[in-house]
Amino acid sequence: MGLGAKIKNFFSNLFDKAKAIIKRAFNLAKPFVKEFLSEAAAYLWEHGQELLMEAVEYVEAQGLPTTEAKQKAFKDYMQQRSEFKIDEIKANDFLAVETMALAAWKKARAVQ
Repeated sequence: MGLGAKIKNFFSNLFDKAKAIIKRAFNLAKPFVKEFLSEAAAYLWEHGQELLMEAVEYVEAQGLPTTEAKQKAFKDYMQQRSEFKIDEIKANDFLAVETMALAAWKKARAVQ
């Protein structure tokens, strides 16, 4: 196996591990989501994993100074890229979804 193939294999395995951790975090949070969040927020959590991770990564890369700026950037990104009706999700539910997605993303990055 050549060096290029080894490097590709390494990054592929790393990505698979991060993806597995994110999936596990999403599955662990399902009961909480279903019990405490609105139906729209629960649907977003269950069906929008990839989009949520993209949004978190996008916001973190921006280096925004305040929590409010990060929350606004996250919501704006989600509204632009989402097929979900973000406006139907209550603000506190949306904040909880964002917080859980950020925690899953940070845990996946720690494994890398």
